[in-house]
Amino acid sequence: MQNKPELFFTESCAEPQFPEEYEPFEVCFNIKNNGNVAIGEFTVRMITSSKENELLGVDIEDQQVSLLKHGETGEVTLKFEYGMPAGRYVIDSYLDYHKQVPEKNGNFHTSYDLEIG
Repeated sequence: MQNKPELFFTESCAEPQFPEEYEPFEVCFNIKNNGNVAIGEFTVRMITSSKENELLGVDIEDQQVSLLKHGETGEVTLKFEYGMPAGRYVIDSYLDYHKQVPEKNGNFHTSYDLEIG
């Protein structure tokens, strides 16, 4: 058996779940290390895009996770302090975006669909 980490997304959520137009909200992604060793620092990339208006472009944010021990969970949170225009959005999240961790397996991508307004 190899001693390698195994990263997975376990859950995602928004608070509030259905934000109004320009209401502050946040989206969180929970992560778990199912591997048999601790994981050092790695990057989670979150990309927000509109499903209806490509003129809004995309927003990219990277967050560092410093340490996840075997069986431990962590969370990254994307905050929208000024909210967003009404519409439908998707937030794509990628674990270990810069390939800093030698995983043996994992679930490296998840999406969260969000309707505002």
